[in-house]
Amino acid sequence: MKKLIFAFLFALLLAGCGSQAAESEATESAFAPDYATATFEVGEEITVDAYFDGSSGDATISYTFDPSIPGIYGAILSADGSLYNVNVEIVDTTAPTATAKSGVSFYQGTLPEPEELLEDIYDATGVTSCTYELAPDSDFYGQMSLTVLLSDDYNNVASINVNVEILEDTEAPVITTDFGTLRTAYVGDSISYRQGVEVTDNSGTVASLDIVVGDGSTNEVCEYTVTYIATDNMGNSSELTVSVKVSEYVADRPTDEEILAYARERLDELYDTYGYEESDYNTALCAYRYVLGVGENYPIIGYTGYSDKDDWMYTGYCVLTREITSGDCFTYYSVTRLLLVAGGLETIPVSKVPNYDGDSHHYWTLVKIDGEWYHLDTTPRAAGFNKNDFTFFLWTDAQMDEFSASYSNCFNRDSSLYPASATTPVTKPSL
Repeated sequence: MKKLIFAFLFALLLAGCGSQAAESEATESAFAPDYATATFEVGEEITVDAYFDGSSGDATISYTFDPSIPGIYGAILSADGSLYNVNVEIVDTTAPTATAKSGVSFYQGTLPEPEELLEDIYDATGVTSCTYELAPDSDFYGQMSLTVLLSDDYNNVASINVNVEILEDTEAPVITTDFGTLRTAYVGDSISYRQGVEVTDNSGTVASLDIVVGDGSTNEVCEYTVTYIATDNMGNSSELTVSVKVSEYVADRPTDEEILAYARERLDELYDTYGYEESDYNTALCAYRYVLGVGENYPIIGYTGYSDKDDWMYTGYCVLTREITSGDCFTYYSVTRLLLVAGGLETIPVSKVPNYDGDSHHYWTLVKIDGEWYHLDTTPRAAGFNKNDFTFFLWTDAQMDEFSASYSNCFNRDSSLYPASATTPVTKPSL
């Protein structure tokens, strides 16, 4: 009897063991063995489900690598109280994305960087190359479609078509200077002919600027020419010739810095005298009132019709120090411009183009006020146009041209040499 009971108990024990083994086998077969590999796209959430044939239950996965970088990495999977080593493969098989811009146009002979034709450029691992599939012929103009190729480091390539308009370019570059068409220097000076010269083109690109220096140098007193020749990518060309006048240095002449410092002191005095708060507009108003003697009986200097035109800055200084008490339009222009520059304003000298042989010259100033250019002329007129009524105070191109047309083309000028003025006239000041 005891043997039967023992046999029965032994059988039950074996049955229990077999059941436990079967359950263990079932559990182990539900997920992948050690070092199994699951693949995920960059940006995709890493989950344990990829390692299970069925439900993952309460299993978890942990890792320390950066899932935004493709590669094969190790991770730890925890299931049913046991830890397993598994592999995680991060891949990038997705091409970059972008949107083609609309309304894109540019001039023939130029080609924007390809990324400038797109917006919302994106790739999970970063775009490493942006190129044109085929660039247009430089002579072509009209409507066309350009294909931009975007690629990443994992050989994924996107092809994006962009509709563009290529504009015909027949317009020459524009050359302007901050010294007008007359440059002054002293014997022994070193001149950078490129400095103070700006070249712009409707296409946004200037292929070349050639500088041709005529016979002469700063080694001696003389006057010579410098010609600037600007050419764009389509071969459109323009040129500007300026004169360089070389004079003997005035031994006791103050430095430019000293002149500007003195002019600044005088400007501060004018602000106190007139009771203005400092601004671009009021700096111009101080200069205008002082030089023309607005509200006074006479301008600051008398008009003789003659002046030494070698050095506008020194001329202006000598007016302020009363070493010069008479002159012509160049003298009025010089002291006006000096006060404007001392006040921190940008200026460009303007010179009249004579209408015929023997016609008079004339000088005045373009000044930038709050980001826009205006004409300012302080030379007194015999008819009293610009005395107390502020004629020629911060005038626009249109105002200057209208007056010029009525008075012997007195403001005739080569407009291509200068920036366009503001289009809205300023409010005329009052005393």
